[in-house]
Amino acid sequence: MSENEKELSFEEMLNQSEASSLKQVSAGQKVAGKVIQVSKECVFIDIGMRTEAILPLPAGEPSPVNEGDEVDVYIVKPSGQVELSLEPIMGFGDFSKVTEAHEKGEPIEGKVAKIIPGGYEINIAGVRCFCPHSQINIRAVKVPEEMIGQTLTFKILELDPNTDNVVLSRRALQEEELNAKLEETRSKLVIGATVTGTVVDIQNFGAFMDLGGIQGLVHVSQLAYQQVARVEDVLSIGDELEVKILDITRDQKGKERISLSLKALLPNPWDSLTFEVGQEIEARVVRKSNFGIFMNVAPSIDGLLPRRLLKKAGKNLEMEDFQEGESMTVEVIEVDRTNRKIALALPGWDEEVKSNLKVGDLLTVEVLKVLPVGILVQGVEDPAKGLIHKRTLKNSSMKAISDTYQPKTKIEVILEDLDSQGRFNFVLKGDSETVDRETLTKFADDQQDLGHNPFASFFKNK
Repeated sequence: MSENEKELSFEEMLNQSEASSLKQVSAGQKVAGKVIQVSKECVFIDIGMRTEAILPLPAGEPSPVNEGDEVDVYIVKPSGQVELSLEPIMGFGDFSKVTEAHEKGEPIEGKVAKIIPGGYEINIAGVRCFCPHSQINIRAVKVPEEMIGQTLTFKILELDPNTDNVVLSRRALQEEELNAKLEETRSKLVIGATVTGTVVDIQNFGAFMDLGGIQGLVHVSQLAYQQVARVEDVLSIGDELEVKILDITRDQKGKERISLSLKALLPNPWDSLTFEVGQEIEARVVRKSNFGIFMNVAPSIDGLLPRRLLKKAGKNLEMEDFQEGESMTVEVIEVDRTNRKIALALPGWDEEVKSNLKVGDLLTVEVLKVLPVGILVQGVEDPAKGLIHKRTLKNSSMKAISDTYQPKTKIEVILEDLDSQGRFNFVLKGDSETVDRETLTKFADDQQDLGHNPFASFFKNK
């Protein structure tokens, strides 16, 4: 053998030298590396081998590392083109970390890897663990797939050293945190205290607020000083605001009921109210009721125009004459600051305008209503108000009368009679014939026809 054949070539010696200095890696191993290049599909990382290893990137997702970064990675594929992962490789983890956390009763972080029968597979430092569906969250998870990829904190419920089975619970930690929070919250819940809460639910009767693990109710009547038609006009879900605790009770089942008020923390508009009796102000119709019309007279303050005062310049008005949202001038006739009530009237409500009609005069009137004994009418241009007796009508059928003489119908009448108390008896124009006193007396005594007619005493006195 020649001397040259005994000597190794330079290339062979270089390869041997490089081979002795290169790392030998195995699956699951944790190694340090440096990012050399970032592409759309993968990241090239130098881990001290002949060629760079690659970190595959999910399609369409940005790289979690940048060129020049020093990173710790885990070996997924140790031969050929070496593949890496930023997460510990399942099945190659350090079980001692899990054992230590279990012995100390400490929480431990893990990443949700995938959904498996009965729950989720959790990667904790490369150790395969299991979390049941019921233990992943304190509330049921509507879309389990949304949990995949999340890094969460768990409590180790069970650990079998013989089989390496590990059962986890995130819910246990959440419940511990909630109980601690409830105790802290409960210590602050005293009647009269001001607390901060978040609106979590809205109903027709009010809004429920989370006060820190405990819920209370703001009734619709406690939202503002003015009447609130819709809770959504004042509050929205997610609103965070201060409220005052009005009361804390327990129902028959022992459940805690907390009554809250937003209104109690608002400035009282009555404190700055300057209205005086007799003052004329602008008001807006907000709603009608059986006993009158409520009108807004100032921010958060409504007054009442009683039904009995629906008159102007001696003429009675009807509820239908007022429309919601309509603005008008009204007079303040009473201010009750103790009970927070304001009584209103229309200017001229107390005027007594007398009619100058004489028997035989022609008058245009408006039908107010049909009574069992006739038609109650009101002068259009004259304050005279009286009755067209049923006895004077040619067609005395109640149905015919009601159909023909609808409210607000305008007709022409002649004044037939007027007594000393100002009560008017009319007849239709063209029907001016009269009847004798015996007929009048008969009608006055007929209680079935008269009922509660306000003109009954008039007939009896004739």
